[in-house]
Amino acid sequence: MGSPSCKLAELRLANQRSTHTQAAEEAMAEAVASNRNLRTMTLNTRSTRAREQIEKALQANMETMRRQRVEGGAGGGGAAAAAGRGEGGGALIAVE
Repeated sequence: MGSPSCKLAELRLANQRSTHTQAAEEAMAEAVASNRNLRTMTLNTRSTRAREQIEKALQANMETMRRQRVEGGAGGGGAAAAAGRGEGGGALIAVE
């Protein structure tokens, strides 16, 4: 799952008609924690542990991107340029 070329930044899974198990929620939380590019995610969870793990991973990803943007300066590329286009701003962490 950890392909270096994976650039998934947003994942919306809320309001699905099917239910999922706690094991599936835990697996999703582990997958989110291993993805360093994911910034936003919506998912309805019943597991408090999975929800907290997902929130922590998303906040860490946003903090890493913020640090890269600050270190890169105003004229930098990559994450700094993406943030300037509005792709890195605003956090949507709606894990319910």
